[in-house]
Amino acid sequence: MIARPDPEEAAHFVEQLDLPPQPLDFGLESAGSEPDFASPDGSAVAIAGQLAGFTGAVPPEIRQNLSNALLLAQLAANKASEQLAADDIKPWFDTYFEVLEKVGFLLEDKKDLNLDMTGQSFEVRDVLIRQLTDALGQAASLASQIIELLKGLTKTSTKNPWYQLFDRQVRQQNADLFQLSDVRMDAATVKLTAIAIDIDSRSASVRVPLIGGASDARTLHVRTRGYAIDETTLTNAAMPIAWKLGAHIATSIAEIEI
Repeated sequence: MIARPDPEEAAHFVEQLDLPPQPLDFGLESAGSEPDFASPDGSAVAIAGQLAGFTGAVPPEIRQNLSNALLLAQLAANKASEQLAADDIKPWFDTYFEVLEKVGFLLEDKKDLNLDMTGQSFEVRDVLIRQLTDALGQAASLASQIIELLKGLTKTSTKNPWYQLFDRQVRQQNADLFQLSDVRMDAATVKLTAIAIDIDSRSASVRVPLIGGASDARTLHVRTRGYAIDETTLTNAAMPIAWKLGAHIATSIAEIEI
């Protein structure tokens, strides 16, 4: 059985988090199609500057609550690092993972890699697919929404609302940083595999796109985390997280059509 954090402590932690200003209640910018979390075939969503895939076995309420938790972690990390230099990305990751763990995600697996890509030309999405497949192991042979999304990115139009949302949020992070999450169920336990890759480019003025174009980066920093959280813990954290996020939810989560 997974150890459960004190709900009051988790709620207090969420309440005191410093986030970017909420969007105005009027004139909200649409993020695109509202996610269909009830789809029996699973779903893929853009959550601000990250992409997440849910298998069909993940209940709709859990998909929504987990999407909100990922959004909270990203916004808190953005706020914590907004005054830092573009190449000082460690505080961003420290805050992102700390938020997940404080609201109840139990760290089960951790791997950090530095891949020397000097002299190599590569597509970012191909690297992401390889890393996610390695992290999921046999589970990757299942219908992974996020892997299917990455494989189909060559057909994606950059004019799609979800991609515009994702691209805008990535630009705000002051770094070439790409995040993926794959979510599945193991009995009553939610399993989250999170992968984040930041790119040490040759030129700080050159931004590496996720769709189209190869990179000549020197180093890829890959951070993989495997988390578990039981349904009760996630449900306990859901209300304070949703209250904290407020209008951010309406403008920061969009469905992805694969």
